[in-house]
Amino acid sequence: MFVIRDHVGRTPMEKLRETLIADMTKIWSEISRPAHMLEAQISDFFDFEFATLPHKIYSPDAFGVEIDKLQTRFNDSTAPDYIFKPKYFKQIPIDGLPRYTEAVWEKIVSNKDLDLPSQQVLLAQYRCDEISVVCSNIRYIPI
Repeated sequence: MFVIRDHVGRTPMEKLRETLIADMTKIWSEISRPAHMLEAQISDFFDFEFATLPHKIYSPDAFGVEIDKLQTRFNDSTAPDYIFKPKYFKQIPIDGLPRYTEAVWEKIVSNKDLDLPSQQVLLAQYRCDEISVVCSNIRYIPI
């Protein structure tokens, strides 16, 4: 999601959208990818969302209204433009999110093919190991 703050309307949103997508597409075309992904388009992997916010100083009331609308897109699952669509859910427990994102980032940095399902298995193993340590430290006192 691209949020363009302090948008006063001089440049139409459609033009900003075209420019940002063109820039992202250019970056995509320049990164190295595995041979089987050379024909893949950026839109095969990313959905682009755009929002503008009025100028905070010049239009504080309008800015507040638009912030509330944007917040609804993140918080209200019944909103028609809700950001977190069900197809994006990965069944990652919130307390394991930092480890999951760290592992994904390590894969990206090391320029390996992303294998997100194995990252989920890794996270599950990590959490099970944590729970196992906690459980092994519990002492039972016979009654």
